[in-house]
Amino acid sequence: MRMMFYLVEIFGRDLVMYLDKVTADGTPVDVKETMTRFTTDVIASCAFGINSNSIKNPDAEFRRYMRKAVDFTFMKGLAALLGFLAPNLNKRLNLKVLDDDTTDYIRRTVWETVEYR
Repeated sequence: MRMMFYLVEIFGRDLVMYLDKVTADGTPVDVKETMTRFTTDVIASCAFGINSNSIKNPDAEFRRYMRKAVDFTFMKGLAALLGFLAPNLNKRLNLKVLDDDTTDYIRRTVWETVEYR
């Protein structure tokens, strides 16, 4: 954790610059959205070594896929639950927690990180 603190500090500076820029004219800030983007930048950098640049670009690729990954619907929840409780039934019903596009992106990102490290 100590070795990653400098990354949190860098993204903290980016956050401060972003907030200074956005609030200069008195515009209200969506704190939840802003902090989600900050957190995405920190996680992407610390876990994957990726500069997702979510603070400056809310439609960044990493952020877009991670939003899809954590956006649970009833069917995704059911697929996840059956995956734990009855994996064979889950496979037979062909229920998926993530769509193929998101799964491919996450898998590719993880393998690129493993190969790099």
